[in-house]
Amino acid sequence: MPLSTATKAGFMDNAGRLSTAEERGLLVLREARDINACLDAFEALLRQYLEIDGYSINLYQPAHHSLACVRVHLPPSLAAIEETFSRTTISAEGDNASAQVFDSRVPAGVTVNNLGDFPVATREAFETWNMRHMVILPIQVSGSGGRPIGTLMCFSQRSSLAPSVLRRLTRVIEEAAALLRLHQSIASWEARSESIRYREAETESLLHFVADMSSVMTAEAQLYQRIENEFLRRFDLDLVGILVAEGGVLRCVSTRLADGVQVPWADQWYAHCREVRYLLDTPEGASGKAFAHNQSLFFGDIPSILGMKMSGKDKANLDILQGLLSFGLFPISKMGESIGLMWLGSLRRKHAMNSDQTKLAANLCDFLGAVIDNARAFSRLMSKD
Repeated sequence: MPLSTATKAGFMDNAGRLSTAEERGLLVLREARDINACLDAFEALLRQYLEIDGYSINLYQPAHHSLACVRVHLPPSLAAIEETFSRTTISAEGDNASAQVFDSRVPAGVTVNNLGDFPVATREAFETWNMRHMVILPIQVSGSGGRPIGTLMCFSQRSSLAPSVLRRLTRVIEEAAALLRLHQSIASWEARSESIRYREAETESLLHFVADMSSVMTAEAQLYQRIENEFLRRFDLDLVGILVAEGGVLRCVSTRLADGVQVPWADQWYAHCREVRYLLDTPEGASGKAFAHNQSLFFGDIPSILGMKMSGKDKANLDILQGLLSFGLFPISKMGESIGLMWLGSLRRKHAMNSDQTKLAANLCDFLGAVIDNARAFSRLMSKD
């Protein structure tokens, strides 16, 4: 329920004076260098209001049209669940009082007298957290008619929050809103730039690795071992396999588990891989299709797909790989053409590789084609001698 006209007028009255401590807090806020420092300063200001027992700061995430809780503070009796709520996200159009305030840009106040007017989620939070008064305010720049940057929910377990407190809090929010918007925009761009820098740095590192392997003539078995060690270490994985196309089939030429991984099916897996073959003229299963289409595939939640229809060879692999949580298939290419395939798996984590990591793995496999071809040629030459 929106606040009464009289209360709303009190909220928006900017004539009230802030305390010296509040003014100092705003000065710290203005000097914040990034979004985290800005949120720290905002929280320090909120904690000056002794009447407020708890709060949550929810910022709008345009990419997902949602409100993400970026900071939360709860009373000592609820402190154990702070971390849980600090990771919550709600739809900006959800059945929640914060979403309603975000959409309407009108503050809302909740008490035992009007609790029934609010969505179930809001009523449950009010009762579970033993609130006497909850207030939800839009975080928006003063005079702006556009979309708020988020909401602030604050509450008291002891009494109603006085209009004078809410009036001063509104002034603080209006000051903080512009700074939060600025730092949030900068943080978004920095995150994109960091992702680009990460990929550039990792690609350079991988190129050094490929160049190092290419600079030394080595036999196939030795090269495969070096590649496997690198992938297991770099991506913190538990299983790797290398498949190579030859004679119309794709066959596994090397596979291993990471050091320290102990599973009862290890010997069965090694024996299975020595015999596994994928026909190239009629792509079989995920491995055959990834090779044929030169397209990486990554399954982040293997348990969720075990009951799905799949090829006999895929099922045979998964029947052995008990406990597998993530699995990726990356074509090994030379001049844009697939010559092999890399298997990568995790027994410890679902979604074990993020999008940047899967892209880097795919890029490295693009470079490995020529290296593997050279090693195979070297091995053939050595066998003749």
